[in-house]
Amino acid sequence: TGTHGHHGNQVFLVIKGGIRSESRGGEPFGAETSLDPGSVGWLDALGPDAAHDVGNTGDTPMEIVLVTIK
Repeated sequence: TGTHGHHGNQVFLVIKGGIRSESRGGEPFGAETSLDPGSVGWLDALGPDAAHDVGNTGDTPMEIVLVTIK
């Protein structure tokens, strides 16, 4: 996804699932996470100090809808 932050809290809906990985500062951050189709969740806002890059390490394309709460 490219390095980015989240300037507001977000709700997400997984359309097509996959295996999510995250890195911060070019280093792996946290464990890989399996996201199943139809699952929903909450993401807290992340400032510039928590900028991260998210990727799909699974074998199939992943689609997620993010809605920023203002």
